[in-house]
Amino acid sequence: MADQGIQRIKTNQEMMELYKDLHIVADIIKKRLEWTGHEVRMDHRRTVKKIFESKLEGRKRRGRQMLRRIYRRKSLRNGD
Repeated sequence: MADQGIQRIKTNQEMMELYKDLHIVADIIKKRLEWTGHEVRMDHRRTVKKIFESKLEGRKRRGRQMLRRIYRRKSLRNGD
């Protein structure tokens, strides 16, 4: 990273050599599958299990999301 006190961005090839055979995407997929298996075996009274087995109700709103956080920040800055 630091060649004579100068930082530079590493190339993809350098990153692959540095991390050798590490496949991050495959590791993430593996962990998600492990967690799903854990959820399936959980006791039915646990909150995570209830959420896992629940069905969504209602409909998704159409269009862009509301920008509520931005409006709250602006009103806090103005002292409202």
